[in-house]
Amino acid sequence: MTTEDDKKGYLAAQKKRNYFIAGGLLLFVVLVYFVTMSRLSQNTKAEALRSAQSQAEAAASAVSGTR
Repeated sequence: MTTEDDKKGYLAAQKKRNYFIAGGLLLFVVLVYFVTMSRLSQNTKAEALRSAQSQAEAAASAVSGTR
């Protein structure tokens, strides 16, 4: 009987550990996702600004080149 109870207790503890590990992995994946999206968003905004600046410089040089 005690081995049966020990086995049930061990399996219950193992199941609990597995849930905590799964939760930790899920939190890590969510963290990586949000950090990645944040960095991509920053890069997209910076690229749009660089593109607008280069277009403005091209337009300014085109205007000054025709005079």
